[in-house]
This record gives sequence, structure tokens and C-alpha cells, in this order.
Amino acid sequence: MEKQKLELEAVKWSYEEIAGKEFYMIPECDFYVRQEDGLFTYVAHPDLINFVGDEKIYQKHMRRLCRAAKECDIPLEINLLGLRENRQYPRQLFWELAAEEGCTVVLGSDAHRPVDVVDPVTEEKAMTTIRQLALNYLETPLIRKI
Repeated sequence: MEKQKLELEAVKWSYEEIAGKEFYMIPECDFYVRQEDGLFTYVAHPDLINFVGDEKIYQKHMRRLCRAAKECDIPLEINLLGLRENRQYPRQLFWELAAEEGCTVVLGSDAHRPVDVVDPVTEEKAMTTIRQLALNYLETPLIRKI
């Protein structure tokens, strides 16, 4: 069987921690969520991308991700490590799009140290965003069986 060639718009983004290299995000973000429907408990830090470029392109593709997550009933994770360490994520614009699309969200501690497993101060910051944007918060994600 021949592989189909997908012609997709590449979106340029950078991440400072990766030695200043440039990468391209192929906006198939919704494709993977849809193909693996039922396998994912949630999408971890979907707003990790430190996008540089036309904000309309970012919105277009991140909205696609949000719609796919909503349609497939897969929550999106607000990553507490990014919030705790003041990284470029959680990105406000992404969560505004998620709210507009009616997405469900969960909190993920992304604990790299035992002390970060439970971090009430950072959790409250995330909960403030959830309340302000009226995001659909799911306290306990459903562990999906494969």
C-alpha cells in the first residue's frame, strides 16, 4: 500500500531550551487525537509550543486541537510545572480558545520532584484561570482502558 503524501502548512515555532534551533509544527494536532479516540486519558500540556508567527495561524490550529478534544471527550491538561516555573505555558490565548470550544480541562502536576506532587499555591493559580475563563474542570480524569 502506498503512503499518502500529506501536504500541510508548517507552522514555525521555537523553544529556547532546545539550543535555539527552529522546528516546525505540522498542524496534525487534531489528527492524532481523532485517530486514537478512546486511548488517551488527556492531552498533556497542549499549549507547550512557544509559537512565533502570525497569531491567526496559531489560533486556527490550536482551535482544531480543541475541537477534536471536545468531540472525542478528551480533556486538556493545564500543566502546573509550566505555571510553577513561569514558563511560556500555560498560555492564556490557548485556554481562551479551549473555553470558547467548551473543552474539559484537568490539572497535571508534572512533578519532577516529590515536593511538587501536591502544590496548593500553584493549583490555586490554575483554578483561578479555570474560574475566570469558565472552563469545564474535571477533578478526576477517567483512566481509559485499551
